Amino acid sequence: MEQSPQGPGAGARPAARPAGRPARPNRKAMHASLWDGIWSSASENAMLPFIPMFALALGAGPAAIGLVAAFPTLLGNLFQIPAARLAERFGHRRLYLLGSLGRLLWLPVALLPFLDLPADTAVALLIGLLSLRTAVISLAVPAWTTLMAQAVPLRLRGRYFSNRNLYASLSALLAAASGGWLVRLAGYPAGYAALFGVATLAGLLAVESVTRMPVEPLEPAHRPSHAPSSGPDHPPAEAAPQPHPPLSPGLHLGFGARLRAVTRAFRPDQPFSRYILTSFAWTFAVNLPAPLFAVHFKQVLGGNEAIWGLTTATNLTVTMIGQRYWGRRTVTLGDRNIVILGGLGASLLALLWAVIPAPWYVFGLELLGGMAWSGYNLAAFTLLLRVLPPHNQAGRVAAYNTAVGLAAGLAPMLGGFLVSFLGTRGMFLLSGTLRLVALAFFARAVQVPHTPPLRLGALRPQRGHLSRPLRLRPLWRPWIRPVR
Repeated sequence: MEQSPQGPGAGARPAARPAGRPARPNRKAMHASLWDGIWSSASENAMLPFIPMFALALGAGPAAIGLVAAFPTLLGNLFQIPAARLAERFGHRRLYLLGSLGRLLWLPVALLPFLDLPADTAVALLIGLLSLRTAVISLAVPAWTTLMAQAVPLRLRGRYFSNRNLYASLSALLAAASGGWLVRLAGYPAGYAALFGVATLAGLLAVESVTRMPVEPLEPAHRPSHAPSSGPDHPPAEAAPQPHPPLSPGLHLGFGARLRAVTRAFRPDQPFSRYILTSFAWTFAVNLPAPLFAVHFKQVLGGNEAIWGLTTATNLTVTMIGQRYWGRRTVTLGDRNIVILGGLGASLLALLWAVIPAPWYVFGLELLGGMAWSGYNLAAFTLLLRVLPPHNQAGRVAAYNTAVGLAAGLAPMLGGFLVSFLGTRGMFLLSGTLRLVALAFFARAVQVPHTPPLRLGALRPQRGHLSRPLRLRPLWRPWIRPVR
């Protein structure tokens, strides 16, 4: 605990940091979270890209594959509502650890092919286990958010999280690329069982990293810039910790409060309501065929898990490059223009999926998709912050997350039903068309003041920009200089 700068025995021990000095980063918590990000990213990306193919091997039809994608997404969004309340009651670190244990639930999923169950029963158990796993992991989201808000000072957040995200992306890339080859070499079911085992091991290492999170309460990472006056009549008292807004506001709100916020936000006279409506339409159009790409890749194009893993790794690689490219253009182009450009690329991507004749064409599509989606996701987030009204921000962000989460969960259910009539190519054409409609709705409904004009010259990379190496601080060195 921070000591008062004056008082009995002050000369016998170092004086505490005066008010207004930068907060000290909790290096132990930051290092534990860094490794947790690496191992959890490996655990997720070793298996998640191959879940539709695994369900297909178990005997799932298109409708069931839609449920495999939809149910975990819906439960994950709903469980974040009580998770914030549980974190306040039982402690953030404890709930963070409990949520991380959900990554070990890959192990019972690995046993499904060996139980000699009917196809319907095996697929139902798969949906249940994946839903349980997602629900447990969702418990850690608000707890991790609060712990990071406490551990990482404002001045270090950009540098720390960019470093953490780059390491997590590299881990995901390696896991996806190697996972596909492992399944290809060992076949079904042994290859999937081995891959589930690798994902479980990575999840166990993520849990071990979480156990190294400090047990004691973390010092708030943001301090006020002024302190109360002190003097003979007013001895200096220890400053009370100042609450800091969470990195993801709105997670603490209950379901009723979220619904009321949704109702208030949907008033047509508010720009934020139009952004929510367009985001709902866009997310629904995008997720309509989401679990069917892997099915189409294997059944129609004749691809295999090894090539699918390499295409996933290609997408992750281009996404890292795209994040650097678009990051410097949010000012020169404007986030609204980048959303439109990225949305056009994502819409074209779905249409191209409907016409490619062979699996090797997917590598070219992933180049387009990585650049388009990296720009869209970055600009959509910064645009959300721009159109967010100054009052009741937590409730409005909760409304946005709820609306987008519902769209992401309901769309695959409908997609699994429609694919029986339209086929996978028809679903991709439908999704691409609906994406263009939603994007046109966005371009007409969401107007942002002071948006720069769209100039094609602004898309040209600056000399040496993309050729600069990614700077990753070595994991074995303390990368944060101590604050004196």
